[in-house]
Amino acid sequence: MKTSLKSLFIIALSSLFALAYAQTFPSRPIKLIVAGSPGASTDAVARALSLGMSERLGVPVVVENKAGANGVVAGMIVTKAAADGHTLLITPSDSQVLAPLITKDLPYSTERDFTPIAKVAELNLMFAVSSKVSANTITELVALAKSQPGKLTYGSSGLGGVQQLTVEMLRQRADLDLLHVPYKGGAEVAQAIASGEIDIFAGSPLLLAPLAKAGRVKAIAIAKMSRAEVLPDMPTMTESGYPNFVSSSWYGVFGPAKMPPEILKSLSDAIVATVNSPEYVKRMANLSVEATAMGHVEFAKYTLSESKSWRVLLESSGIKTVR
Repeated sequence: MKTSLKSLFIIALSSLFALAYAQTFPSRPIKLIVAGSPGASTDAVARALSLGMSERLGVPVVVENKAGANGVVAGMIVTKAAADGHTLLITPSDSQVLAPLITKDLPYSTERDFTPIAKVAELNLMFAVSSKVSANTITELVALAKSQPGKLTYGSSGLGGVQQLTVEMLRQRADLDLLHVPYKGGAEVAQAIASGEIDIFAGSPLLLAPLAKAGRVKAIAIAKMSRAEVLPDMPTMTESGYPNFVSSSWYGVFGPAKMPPEILKSLSDAIVATVNSPEYVKRMANLSVEATAMGHVEFAKYTLSESKSWRVLLESSGIKTVR
């Protein structure tokens, strides 16, 4: 009986301390660690987000870029930080969902060692072909690829990434034989398709829309349920004959594991309010990115669902661990 009362007292005291701490959050500037270099899309999203977060939380939100190892460098900093809400990670889905599926000996578990806080933006991929390719639609591209099995090439920023897997989705559904050419980054792939070095690229509107508008590539479809504002005349993959064909690279904010519920909710609410604000929506539109708010409860379920979906595609594609 004494032991039970003592245990209850300790639990109650711990709860009071946790509540008192949560009520003082945030007590100092928040560090938003970016899994990417300055000027990259993740960095641009982070800087827009930090402005609204700072306004709503009442403290500076400082953006720190920690590029390297497909997001592992930034991830390690956050997994080792105190779970007090003052050190957060913003990262694209490639780093948080796909990397664990294809990376050998990852130094942490993305499910066990992070707390999903909020989804903040989404960038649906679009299909583009080189101007030298005769196809002007997905239907024509599929017909061309079937007439020349193994001849058409497509680029991506690396094995097992969302760019390769988006083309892999089309390859499987249309039963195509295509040749994959990996590059070091999306910008290099965009240059390659613009020069005619490769035939196909499923990349971001941020990279491809300006090239399409300049006539250097042909943008033929977007892997989105609705048409893109940046290229409203371009059909969706569903309109092109491939129902429910959706592929995107999303951006999310994560904290260390075991964050106090009150702090998690405070951060999630501030981030969602920021993402829904007209200022943030406008900044994302200027980046050809869609502002998509998702709170911590829904986001935690979403990341698990995304991991399962991509795992199925990876296994069916035969892509193995590559790093």
